[in-house]
Amino acid sequence: MTTILALVDFSDASTNSVSFAAELSKRSSARLIMVNILQNGEGEEETKNKLKSIESELKKSFNSDSEIAANEIFDVESTAP
Repeated sequence: MTTILALVDFSDASTNSVSFAAELSKRSSARLIMVNILQNGEGEEETKNKLKSIESELKKSFNSDSEIAANEIFDVESTAP
């Protein structure tokens, strides 16, 4: 497995599934990509900030030894419709 795609809508359930996906990606040295689909009326900046917040919390929970390793695990992208 080289890439894990985790969908997130910022609910507790999806945040929990992203944590599970992050643990799995760490154990298998896979790349983790978090995806959120913007709906009409949702702010792109707010969504980017929420994704970055989740990324930051995951990095803290893994106590990564090096920032390079953490950056290889987590990849946050945003594409507006």
